Amino acid sequence: LMAVMMVFTMMPSMAWAESKVSADAQLSQLIFRNGTQASAAEFQLDPAFSPTVKKYTLTIPDTVNGMNGVAVWATLGENANGKTIKVVYTMAGMTKSVNMPVTSGKATGQPLGRVCNANDLTGNTVIIKVGDTEAYTINLVRKATLKTLGITKADGTALELTPTFSGNTDEYMAVVASDDVLTVKAAATVARTMVKVSDQALPADGIKINPDWKNHAAAITVTVNPPEDSNAVSSTYVIHLKQAIQSLQISKASKTQYYIGDMLDLTGLEVQAVYTDGSTETIPNENLT
Repeated sequence: LMAVMMVFTMMPSMAWAESKVSADAQLSQLIFRNGTQASAAEFQLDPAFSPTVKKYTLTIPDTVNGMNGVAVWATLGENANGKTIKVVYTMAGMTKSVNMPVTSGKATGQPLGRVCNANDLTGNTVIIKVGDTEAYTINLVRKATLKTLGITKADGTALELTPTFSGNTDEYMAVVASDDVLTVKAAATVARTMVKVSDQALPADGIKINPDWKNHAAAITVTVNPPEDSNAVSSTYVIHLKQAIQSLQISKASKTQYYIGDMLDLTGLEVQAVYTDGSTETIPNENLT
């Protein structure tokens, strides 16, 4: 009975030890970027990198190509100095395993050739070896994205999005009249994905949207969902709509007459925005330019 009890009391600590990276196999830094230069956009590890944590998820958009679109930076920890760093993975669409050497602390990243394919939802598993130890496991997951997104107003003109659409940008702003009916059209980067607009399946000819205005603001949500048989993740795009201002009117002002050289006196000033639906809203003075 004592022996059995000892097994059960030791198992949690043994599991904890196995879930941590030993000090002599630790990295002090591990970064993945969309290119080999340090200025390239960083792909975020989840959880954030910690030298003792073994397992991570790395989400990469489906547009990224595996020839030079994914690069890694790695730096040996103090207790692992002198050991080699290798990245082990299977090339996308092949059975060939790669053992890619990485120079510790190098200013430029090591490209992971064919770790994934462009316009594809297939993920990969990446092992970081420090010396002979498989220290870190990275589950590379693809993110389904949009290839195109366009919104037209009732008169057929395009609604201007800020910033300009990019499949890797999730949020946008646009100004539109309160009574305008919008048509949303979008196409996914990868076939077999499902595109929805405000939870409605998006047909090929687009979908009409009457914005649901609340306090002169509304939103359109577009989601891209991968097939159920894929381990890819979905993406969500949000277009924040602001109701167009038709005019401005001064409702209150303590001083209305000025001479050349007088300083503007905002004391008691109240400016109202008149929206296209006829409603008004007071604009805080700090927002006036």
